Amino acid sequence: MKIISILFALIFLVGCAKESMPTKIVILKNSIIALDAENRTLWKITEGDSAIESFAKSLKVLDNLSSKTILIVPHYTKTVAPTQNAPYAGYFQSFLDFLYCLDIKKGKVKWKYQLGGLYKIVGGSKIIPEDVIKMIPEKDNFIIFTTMRVLEISKNGKLIFWNNYSKGEKDIENLIGAIMRDVKKLDEDKFLLLGTDCFGIYNKDSRKIELTKEENRHNLAPVYANGKIYWLRETVNKILTSYFSLCQYSTDGKLVKTLRNNFLENIYEQNFLVKKDSLYLLLNSNKLLIVDLNTDSLTNVLTSSSLLDTLFYFGGKIYFCDFRDSEFFLLQNSSIEKWYEYESFVDRNNGAIHIVNPRIALYINRERNVVLGLDEHLNIIMEKQGKFLGIDRDYWAIQGENGIIIYRGLKKGLNI
Repeated sequence: MKIISILFALIFLVGCAKESMPTKIVILKNSIIALDAENRTLWKITEGDSAIESFAKSLKVLDNLSSKTILIVPHYTKTVAPTQNAPYAGYFQSFLDFLYCLDIKKGKVKWKYQLGGLYKIVGGSKIIPEDVIKMIPEKDNFIIFTTMRVLEISKNGKLIFWNNYSKGEKDIENLIGAIMRDVKKLDEDKFLLLGTDCFGIYNKDSRKIELTKEENRHNLAPVYANGKIYWLRETVNKILTSYFSLCQYSTDGKLVKTLRNNFLENIYEQNFLVKKDSLYLLLNSNKLLIVDLNTDSLTNVLTSSSLLDTLFYFGGKIYFCDFRDSEFFLLQNSSIEKWYEYESFVDRNNGAIHIVNPRIALYINRERNVVLGLDEHLNIIMEKQGKFLGIDRDYWAIQGENGIIIYRGLKKGLNI
């Protein structure tokens, strides 16, 4: 009787193990891994060769699953992208080719939808890449925003609707007309589209795209802050010199206010940060605009003697980085002042700063395969050797001699 009871218990435990539901999905390179609450692997899908195909361009960790039954995953393929000088012998570039739908419980592919057409060479020298920006699960379908179009796909993998952003037409040739970088949900029906030099509204019910875009102008990317759009527009276009104005728009494309008119020359690059009721715009790597979001006014224009690659908010302060000289700068006393220097970690082209949480940051040097953990005072508190693979919120991954390690903060969470 005792043996029978033990057997029943074992059968019960095995049955429970089989019924375990994933609490976390890790997508990295060419693999999708489902984990339970104790980080035990429930199932794993590996698709093709990681040098050729990939489910993700970098790390993605889903620890708050929007659906308990299915998961939509973008899949990329690498192909040769021709260069201007050698249109048939260029470099490898990743392109979105499929959307996979997986059974979360079992890890089985239910269907896959092919996003064909965007490999097309335009004018014989350009291939159009595409990325998924945002997925919105609905009752009976998915709304999927990519860099070039919006799609609706049913829960069984059938295409319901798609339009590109530039013309609102199903025209592959015109997809290059508007490239979106971010999508924000305004309400249940409207989504704000933020592009490289344009912005617009997508209405879910009417399936219409209303785009604010200017032809033959070199406008910068619009920034959404405090419910409004702030846009550096080229207002004077001349052969040698162009001038820009800082304008404020409503989300529906109406000009609300011109904060400063024709006051910037030849602007071509922008980084931005929104923090503490202020908008910080770093232009051409050396000029900083500060906008008060409460009064909608330009409060300061600062110029740096060094070329700055990025700006970030960390430990309650605004910092800047010059990766070429490994220097950190601090915004204080209405000026940009040098703060710290790392003598041996120089990577102008591939360096990066990632904020993990309010007290931990990562300094990435891809050239030397080094990841530094920094505290809120920018002191080095951790150093790891290996190839940096990506970051998603407070998760990050590195590939070393003994495989791939995923950290959460500075704590090792998972070996793959």
